[in-house]
Amino acid sequence: MTKPLVSICVPVLNGERHLAETLDSALKQTYKNIEVVAVDNNSSDGTSAILEAFSAQWGSRLKVFRNAETQGMATNFNIAVAHSRGAFLKLLPHDDVLTPESVEVLMRERSENDALIVGLRDFILSSASFRERLSYRNLNRFWRADKVFGSGAIAPDQYLKIISKNTTHNVIGEPANVIISRAAFEAVGGFTEPFQQLCDLRLWHAIGLRYGIRVVATKVAFFRVHEGSHSNASRYDEGLRESLLIDHSALSEYVLQYTSSSNNDYARARVRLNVSLDNARLRVFSGHEQTNGASDDSHYWAAKHVVKLVPLKRVYQLIALRIAMGLFKNSGD
Repeated sequence: MTKPLVSICVPVLNGERHLAETLDSALKQTYKNIEVVAVDNNSSDGTSAILEAFSAQWGSRLKVFRNAETQGMATNFNIAVAHSRGAFLKLLPHDDVLTPESVEVLMRERSENDALIVGLRDFILSSASFRERLSYRNLNRFWRADKVFGSGAIAPDQYLKIISKNTTHNVIGEPANVIISRAAFEAVGGFTEPFQQLCDLRLWHAIGLRYGIRVVATKVAFFRVHEGSHSNASRYDEGLRESLLIDHSALSEYVLQYTSSSNNDYARARVRLNVSLDNARLRVFSGHEQTNGASDDSHYWAAKHVVKLVPLKRVYQLIALRIAMGLFKNSGD
């Protein structure tokens, strides 16, 4: 029986430092029915030469394309998918690495109607401080997909119940540790450009809330954190920080749309608190403290005070707000 074609899509922008390792991990998968599609996002470094060398070595197994102009991250992801042919997709950013059995493990656990198959990831902490190393290690210790969702199939209503506690925490992880059904990817609109930093999490929510997900408790990828990585830069750059807060607010609003058809009143209430908190965080950061039309006033003003009194991570602010609004009682937590 022929195994389905899996397209490993590698979007690249100035990736000369780690690109060879990334391509090597993609091309040497134990699952043989793959194609690797690399899209150079108009890089200005040695990316093109690396892609040419790999193309000469691997022939038709590696397809290389180049954008005439640099595109946004989400757009370049979608361009890579558009150049691919597989019924299943794996997005592999140019500095991340797959385990040799990554595709095989996820496809082996796949059921016929699975839309998003989620494996586990670890971190390559290049040039990371002690605080950053501790933070990322705690992600694997407490916030792994299998620890939060459990293993196996997760239905849409169960997905909503779990993420309603914290709508912007990316428990699933980055694109490298998942496989996506092309049909589901296209049905939900792929990666969307308005989400500048959380386009992957928006896609996970879009698929999870509509189709559910499957979690496989096996490590299948490594996410690299280094000085040049976008995720690391957003911790320190004020402009990127504001765009991240904008994404948080938009993402919570997006999830709120799905609660209208849910019978879980507490999930709906928890999502509304996420919306209020994210609106408050954005407005306190930017200096504009008016509510927007989607926020409940009492929740918003409580959230604003929590943000000012608890100037720590969002997760602690969310816990404080839930306590203040009485949402731990009988909430199913």
